[in-house]
Amino acid sequence: DVTITAIPSNFATAAGGIWKSTNNGTTWRPVFDNQRVISMGMLAIAPSDTMQVWAGSGEPNSRNSVSPGGGIYKSTDGGITWKLMGLEKTQTIGRIQVHPTNPNIVYVAALGAIWNANKERGLYKTTDGGTTWELIKFISDKAGVVDFARGKGFCSLPAMAAAPVLSALRLFPEDFEHHVRTGTCPAAQRR
Repeated sequence: DVTITAIPSNFATAAGGIWKSTNNGTTWRPVFDNQRVISMGMLAIAPSDTMQVWAGSGEPNSRNSVSPGGGIYKSTDGGITWKLMGLEKTQTIGRIQVHPTNPNIVYVAALGAIWNANKERGLYKTTDGGTTWELIKFISDKAGVVDFARGKGFCSLPAMAAAPVLSALRLFPEDFEHHVRTGTCPAAQRR
């Protein structure tokens, strides 16, 4: 997966970190190599402060190989340097939305761990630029929020237009074979 944000551009890859171009994509340089994760789920730029870039680690797309992330990172210098801002146990972040006029308000969709149940799933919100996070929507330890869209009233939760919740717990091959043999294979569900 590829996400290109703005010019100068930041570019995130599912398993290759974040890259930056300052010449309309003629050349790129890695800007996330000093962090402990390379798997990226989403980038977002604050509309009211384009030097503020958020990176949600952990690829949420279901494919043959998925690497877990290590939280959400913030850059205040356009993607040159990064600071871990929490949510380390979410493992996969599928969407980040920054408030259009207040860059301290950020929403994060966290799918959660791919290979096991974990309670760090759902929709998170910060109002202090990532210093603290509130879990504002939780379904279960096996169902997380992979995406969401905001309505016109961005600041209030009821204005949320859609938040697909995905029950996504992968099974190891031996577990899958057992479930198939016994007829107890759990189905992925959308709510």
